[in-house]
Amino acid sequence: MSTRVTYEDFKPSFKWNHEEGSDTLEISLPGFKKEQIKIQMDNFRNLKVSGERPLIGERWRRFFTNFRIPSNTSNADIRAKFENGTLSMIFPKLFARHPTQNQTTNAQEPASDKKTAIEPKPREDNVQKNQEEKEKIHKAKAGDRGLRFKRHKQLMVNVGVAAVILVAVGFYVSCKLRKLTEADSN
Repeated sequence: MSTRVTYEDFKPSFKWNHEEGSDTLEISLPGFKKEQIKIQMDNFRNLKVSGERPLIGERWRRFFTNFRIPSNTSNADIRAKFENGTLSMIFPKLFARHPTQNQTTNAQEPASDKKTAIEPKPREDNVQKNQEEKEKIHKAKAGDRGLRFKRHKQLMVNVGVAAVILVAVGFYVSCKLRKLTEADSN
């Protein structure tokens, strides 16, 4: 008599922390171990997180959830760690926002009573920074295209190898059948 495994599905709680240099996704997975969690990322910036663990007897607990990876993140720089039942995924930004004159900063005011004026940066500096940010984005997109090309190339190599193996097996079978038919006719 075989016993059937039953699954208890659940949706884990999560939160996004948006900071200047990175976005962090924290997923609460109490009772899970690192080995019981699977993380997958596709070419369309989708992140799939799933896992399952045994409870009591033939009962298991499992989850499956999807997230959208922030668009200004380099896929190669994403990091993950699992500690104390929390999966933390850090998505470093390709470029960080620079504070403008309207935004406040955490810098302390000078001790003197004189008001200091914030001088705007020269336009050349801003143009250069914008150009650098555009280049970073372009390089990241080019890197993603290169990754797709490598995957397509690998797929073509796999298909080619499978075709060669199929032809070789066909040739082998035809030779064996020819020998059998020759042996039967003698």
